[in-house]
Amino acid sequence: MIIIRISESEYGILKNIPKALHYTEVAEKAGFTVAYVSVKIKDLMNKARITFIPDYWKMGLIPSFMLFEDKGYSVEYFEKPYVMSIGKIIGEKEYFFVKAVIPEEHLKTYIDIFREKPVFHEIGLVEFHWNPASPLVVYSREGFDAKLEDFTKVFEKELEQVEIFTVSKRVSLDELDLYIIKEKMRDPFKSLTSMGKSVEKSQQLVSYHFHKHVFPLWKYNAVTLYQDYKSNPLGLYFFEFPDARTAKGFARALTYLPYTYIT
Repeated sequence: MIIIRISESEYGILKNIPKALHYTEVAEKAGFTVAYVSVKIKDLMNKARITFIPDYWKMGLIPSFMLFEDKGYSVEYFEKPYVMSIGKIIGEKEYFFVKAVIPEEHLKTYIDIFREKPVFHEIGLVEFHWNPASPLVVYSREGFDAKLEDFTKVFEKELEQVEIFTVSKRVSLDELDLYIIKEKMRDPFKSLTSMGKSVEKSQQLVSYHFHKHVFPLWKYNAVTLYQDYKSNPLGLYFFEFPDARTAKGFARALTYLPYTYIT
């Protein structure tokens, strides 16, 4: 069994990654030097997936989820345009789940690119990721645990603060904007200077596009800890709620539990 261990200093850095795009921001909040933080974040990328999360809705991309019964398909069959992730569910029946960000103009026809109709699909999701700076996390060098006895209190607090989702106005992006977003999704801390060199654009031009077009789309950085999935298999759960307010409050409360991803 592979155990991913996070040191106490690494956890202090992890807690400050979601709201930062520069090593200096993390260093100031975590109380370490910039040099130390830069080295540690690079090390942490071997222990966790750290991803720049854009507002897909503003980009004209609609986050969606589809569940297909497994009829002998390979994973490669589901590798279609705009698919972000694919997984196989093993249980009494076997399924494939597909997460995609569908262009708004293709919403009505996108599912038709699959030969089979999904047994379940949800078009238009709001995503939530684990928040390392969590009141429910119990840290130890052996891993993370959760203070489940406090979950109801946290849920009630989130319920008081929750805001109903509203769709923002779509923004126009060009090829350079999309390149910056792609590189930031691979590494949120990648410098604009190195991006400019890769595409033979000036640092000033890349910086302008980032601050004018890309930064307004940034929601946060997601941190997904790697695990030994053979020993700790992923679980997929569906919850139904009486209204959007309760659903969103519950979803936000779940983000405080380690190893969670919510749509």
